[in-house]
Amino acid sequence: MLILILRPDKQDYQGTAVTMDVARQLKVRKMLLAINKAHSKLNLEALKQKVEETYGEMVAGIFPLSEDIVQLASEGVFCVKYPEHPVSQEFRKVAQQIIEG
Repeated sequence: MLILILRPDKQDYQGTAVTMDVARQLKVRKMLLAINKAHSKLNLEALKQKVEETYGEMVAGIFPLSEDIVQLASEGVFCVKYPEHPVSQEFRKVAQQIIEG
């Protein structure tokens, strides 16, 4: 399984396309996409649909741009310190998809 994390910007879209091509040539059986640093003003459902249509793979999760994570300043594991935070919940959602294979 390959999980690609991309930001919703043009540069990452191009890099993701190249990486997906290589993964397909290597016959990776399952790929999931995770969108990171999605701005709160974006239409997340439209973004998910666009990415899935562009790459032909499922978006496992969308992680919002979060000042809360930045404020932690790497002084601990965010999901452990803030298990009910929306970002932590999104991580659980993606982890469940990985477990299910």
